[in-house]
Amino acid sequence: DVKINQILNKRLNRNEHMPFAPIIISDLAKKCLKGWNDSQVASKSMTICYECTSYLKMKSPAVIHVDNTVRPQVLFREDNKVLFDVLKQYYIQTGNPSIINTSFNYHEEPIVEKPQDALKSLENNNIDILILEDLLIKI
Repeated sequence: DVKINQILNKRLNRNEHMPFAPIIISDLAKKCLKGWNDSQVASKSMTICYECTSYLKMKSPAVIHVDNTVRPQVLFREDNKVLFDVLKQYYIQTGNPSIINTSFNYHEEPIVEKPQDALKSLENNNIDILILEDLLIKI
């Protein structure tokens, strides 16, 4: 839902010119990204843009930049088995090949790197819940 961009931008004090990025499992990357292949390791860390396919544009409009590109994180199972399996199940259950991948720090604040940063972000209402290891924390 493209309305999520407005909701997240307001909540994190971002502006509409700051696009969100998708995270896509490698199994679906060719279906979503024009010209992608698994040797492009830069796609693992959101450092390369791709023109998106009509499929991704239809299924995940909130992650598409105004120029019809995306700056994805392509996730390989060997890099994070748990997240890969969660995203694969999400796709199986919803038909949506991506989720929004963004940091949850407030705009112009340092990126969340430590549990203390994440707790501060929760206290500032940037997020609803926080999961650290096997703990679910909600204020």
